[in-house]
Amino acid sequence: LPGLKRTIAESRAERARLFQQAGLAMFRCTRDGEVTQANRAAMTLVGRRTIDDLRGAQFAAAVFEDPNGLSWLIERCLTSRTRESIETTWRRKDGGRLFVRLWAYACAPDVVEIVAEDMTRVRVLQERLGQAHRMEAVGRLGSEVAVTCGNLLTDVHQQVQQLLLSAETSAAVRQQGEQLLADVTRAAGLMRQLYAYGDEPMRTAPLANLSEVIHDLEPVLKRVAGEAVDVQLPGTSSRLNVDVGSERIERLLVNLASYGRARMPGGQLK
Repeated sequence: LPGLKRTIAESRAERARLFQQAGLAMFRCTRDGEVTQANRAAMTLVGRRTIDDLRGAQFAAAVFEDPNGLSWLIERCLTSRTRESIETTWRRKDGGRLFVRLWAYACAPDVVEIVAEDMTRVRVLQERLGQAHRMEAVGRLGSEVAVTCGNLLTDVHQQVQQLLLSAETSAAVRQQGEQLLADVTRAAGLMRQLYAYGDEPMRTAPLANLSEVIHDLEPVLKRVAGEAVDVQLPGTSSRLNVDVGSERIERLLVNLASYGRARMPGGQLK
């Protein structure tokens, strides 16, 4: 019996050590949402030094922007007895906002263990990609408008020039016509500059490290592809420079992951 007690105590100490040193933020709470334990990663994530600042029912009110989210997650977890998840927003002590995904499961009849995954960087990348898509659409529209308007102005220039040459007009009218031609020529030049400027990023794209872009985009690709698709990235970290902008590579890879999710019920995306 003493040996069994010693083994149990060592096992508990080992579990406590692994809980505290886990790389992911983890905390345990009761059915009422009172936090009983939190590891170092969790305290670092919310910007606190010790759990005493969040002990008890203060955790939901101090950290969650929507305090009802924690109670909803706990209730679902205890009712289904399976792993449940929710995406919500946290507030740090310094006022910063975090977008997190919470995974919860019941490790005891009235105790729920929750793992928090920081998705803030993923959300920032998604917003950047969305903004890049919108800017690209605006740029394409601007280039098309510039080409169309440039062609129209060129036609107007030719017609006015022919009209001045063929018609018998006074010196004052001819001077006005020449001024109009100068204005049309200037406007057509501005349209050509706009088209050239819109086409310039494609022709003078800076070198991008493909390996670095892919690995930085890993969490986004896995989330877009879904749990059924296994995303496998190259293991080598050797530098591979390509003369394409990094944002275009990101859009291409995200579209590829989305296409794979839609076409494959399960599989590998290499």
